[in-house]
Amino acid sequence: MKRKITKILTLILAVMTFSLLLTFSSSAAKEYVSGDFRFRVGSKSATLVEYTGSAKEVKIPSKVQGKPVMVIDKEAFWGKAKMKSVTIPSTVIKIGQAAFNECTGLTKVSLPTKLKTISSGAFWYCTNLKKIYIYDKVTTIGENAFRGCNNLTVYVVKGSFAEKHVKTLSNVKIAYRYVTSLKLDKTSLSLDLGSSGKLTCTVSPKNVHNSAVSYKSSNPKIVKVSSDGTVTAVSCGTATITVTAKDKSGKTAKCTVKVLPGKISNLKVSAQTKDSYKLSWSKVSGATGYRIIKYNTDTKKWEKVLNTAKTSYTFKNLEAGSAVRYGVKAYTKVNKTVYYAASYAYVTAKTLSPDKVTGLKASAKSNSVSLSWTAIDGADGYCVYIFDEEINAYYKMATVSSSKAEVERLQSNQTYSFAVKAFFKTDSSITYSKYYSDALKVTTLPGVVQGFCYLEDSLSYNKVTLSWTKLNQCSGYIIYLYNIETDKYEVLKKIKGNETVSFEVTDLEEKTPYHFKIRAYASLETNLGDATEKLTVVTKEKGIDKENAIALFTEALNNTKNSNASFSMLKECHILDLNAPNQLEYTTVLRDVAREYSTVYTIVNGADKKTGVSLNSLIAPSGKNSALTNEHIKADSLVCYNDGEGFFISFDLPTEAKEAVATSLVTDPVNWAKVEENHETFRLNSCVYLGTRVKSAKIVDGKISYLITEMPIKANFTLGAKTYEFTETVEYRYFFTWN
Repeated sequence: MKRKITKILTLILAVMTFSLLLTFSSSAAKEYVSGDFRFRVGSKSATLVEYTGSAKEVKIPSKVQGKPVMVIDKEAFWGKAKMKSVTIPSTVIKIGQAAFNECTGLTKVSLPTKLKTISSGAFWYCTNLKKIYIYDKVTTIGENAFRGCNNLTVYVVKGSFAEKHVKTLSNVKIAYRYVTSLKLDKTSLSLDLGSSGKLTCTVSPKNVHNSAVSYKSSNPKIVKVSSDGTVTAVSCGTATITVTAKDKSGKTAKCTVKVLPGKISNLKVSAQTKDSYKLSWSKVSGATGYRIIKYNTDTKKWEKVLNTAKTSYTFKNLEAGSAVRYGVKAYTKVNKTVYYAASYAYVTAKTLSPDKVTGLKASAKSNSVSLSWTAIDGADGYCVYIFDEEINAYYKMATVSSSKAEVERLQSNQTYSFAVKAFFKTDSSITYSKYYSDALKVTTLPGVVQGFCYLEDSLSYNKVTLSWTKLNQCSGYIIYLYNIETDKYEVLKKIKGNETVSFEVTDLEEKTPYHFKIRAYASLETNLGDATEKLTVVTKEKGIDKENAIALFTEALNNTKNSNASFSMLKECHILDLNAPNQLEYTTVLRDVAREYSTVYTIVNGADKKTGVSLNSLIAPSGKNSALTNEHIKADSLVCYNDGEGFFISFDLPTEAKEAVATSLVTDPVNWAKVEENHETFRLNSCVYLGTRVKSAKIVDGKISYLITEMPIKANFTLGAKTYEFTETVEYRYFFTWN
């Protein structure tokens, strides 16, 4: 009786202590919100207090501010009817009272394996919950935890607290999850003696309550196996590994393990002579003997040579310069069964050849030399040497496997001396020829000429000047011109000395492509450098005569005025001599005579889109002569040249045409009446237009691209008490941008 009272008092004391800890923890805890979750975070763990979201699938975080989430508080998910599934992290050990009360849409819950407590009413009226798995760590399930869950099947571990509790419930079904099958990733395995392997077991189904398995070897003296499926080969032979489910389902799976001798290591060839060599290797633990095989190049098959208990064998009476491929592997005899290693170790053995490399030849380039020589039977490769005069010795430049080599990064127009040695390679050593080949002297070619181009200012319709960068390591240059008839580059000019770096090519045809190359030389007969890439030059158009130019201009001007196409026109007005010192007194009058301005017009179907004024009126005022013809334009002077896109023209109108066309190329003629409004004392005595000069124009595709005109004006006027006479030049610029 006293013992019972003592237990009760101990339990009460423990409860009080736990309550005090909870009180202290609660006082130290802080509220924290992360997304739709509200937590209470203590010094060591966190509690999920409330979920405020409306997601259909909810995943509870495992950590908050670095603290594991261990408790889902009471009523945390109360009434979340839209939620269909919830994943509870493995850190949770307690689900609070009514935590998922009336979550009527909930169909899936993943409970953690470490869960200990499911409080009362935790899943009250989760009417659509179909199944739930409760692990054997659960020791407390509160009253009415699954009340109203009438469609629920609870899967439990046999003999667990959950099983006892669920059996008391009338509204849920109980079920058990046992292993139905085990499957190993290997059903047979071969291991070298002393090595290890790993067996992986797949348990079906995945969500059994007890997925643990055990491993056992049928003969631990041959194969050992650990609790995690690691298999270790102890001695040669065969053993069976059996894996068994620990949930008392009786399910097993098996793997047969064969332990073989280890692989040969340190297999090498030594003591090579003209007619013999020795094979040797390291001893393999547990091996009874070793099998040697060789490859027959005639039959293309491997043949057995012999079995030996030793770790070496010497082959004699062989052909000089011959090579044979050998394989060696260990074997062990257990009772009457022979176990061979899983694989052979291989090596190629060769007898020596004393032959010296012969037939060395060379082909030089600017910065490299191509060498070739007669191949030696059985050679594994060759070393190429170059003679260094400073140290009076050869040093190795390259190692190659064939009887040719490319030596690069050499200086142009320099002489070098080369030699070659053969070598024979085994897994353990390299044997070289005793002597160098006879030395071969080679002079590299001059370098490639750099900067090969043509001078743009020199290009015309019948000539062009070629230019290049001086090359120090050469005696001169040769220029080539491509001949389309022979389909070859032919010598155009030989230039002696390397100081000349340009050449003028004449007598070319207009608008014709020409292809040039250049190369340097040290000796015209034997030492030519590499040619440059081709340089293509297209000569310009010779030009057109004045009469055709004027005709094209007048036609283009009329085409522009009368075009139905859409384009933009920028018009600028400038007084060229406005700031001359002798005109400062009447500067303000000049500004009104011809204001400096710029205006952009959008021309659609021949008229300004905004105002509707025709382009014809914008270029020449209404009522005036609005089109130039050949009769109006008889050029006094003309400049016409091609720029690749159109052509420019510049000319003066003759005297007899000036009056007729004076206003036809000038926008906004001077409005003297407006000047009089701005200046009360102003009176115009006379104004004479001195004609219009087309300063320049550009024509592209039969239309004006831009047009610049100059209009001299001579005026006499009175301003205040003074009379002035001046001549000013008004410049109008028209820029057309076609859509």
